[in-house]
Amino acid sequence: MKKALSLFSIGLLSVALTACNSTNDAAQAEIESVETQNVSPVEEVEDEVEVDIEETPEVDTTEASLHLEIQELVLSNPEIFPVQKLTGNGGGSHVFEISSNGMTAFELENTNASSNYIVRVEDVETGTDSMSLVNEIGNYSGKAIMQLDEGEYILQTKSDGDWTVTIHPAYSIEIDESTVWEGVGDSFIGPIVLSDGLYELIFSHDGDSNFIARRYDGLGNSIDSLVNEIGPYEGNHITTAYEGMVIYISIKADGNWKFELDQ
Repeated sequence: MKKALSLFSIGLLSVALTACNSTNDAAQAEIESVETQNVSPVEEVEDEVEVDIEETPEVDTTEASLHLEIQELVLSNPEIFPVQKLTGNGGGSHVFEISSNGMTAFELENTNASSNYIVRVEDVETGTDSMSLVNEIGNYSGKAIMQLDEGEYILQTKSDGDWTVTIHPAYSIEIDESTVWEGVGDSFIGPIVLSDGLYELIFSHDGDSNFIARRYDGLGNSIDSLVNEIGPYEGNHITTAYEGMVIYISIKADGNWKFELDQ
């Protein structure tokens, strides 16, 4: 019954709209006739409209600006990108996790030792070694950097003493604005931000063993070897940089070293 009423109502509405449309058409025709007779044509005037167009501000997309953005994210979320400290006595294996791709920093200490101290990083999935962080004898204190992708890794340690390895996630080391650095033994410098132009990298070392300096980009990819000598060394390396370029420099040494950056 309701369906029938609904259909009937629709039918009435359709008839009413048809009739109304017919009446409206007639009325509209009459109105148009009157307007044509009594209204003079009006000339159209085009008004000039001034439109203010705002210039789009330039966005800084250099490596340095992107590095700072990611660094802020990493430092403000320590629960996602934690600093990890692994400790042990003697040899052992420890699993650790990397939460972001990039240059990971390691601080290493080995005390009360007299034999080999070797630390390597091994990929859990492939079982392959990424790189040896340390291969020394006896007590040791130093720093190292390594490019690692997100994932799980095994820290393989050989030692006859007490050791500690502190792992800093990528982008957690703040940009270094110095131009002169000095240190003893293994270490790293960076991240450093360069401008467009030529730079002179000046090195010195007073040790007896290997002195190796290697340059990496902001993502941790190796660029080139700057120094690879044995014993005391003084020398320079001239290179070209672009605006906002980010670099790291790893140092392998057994003595005092100095690095100067001159533009």
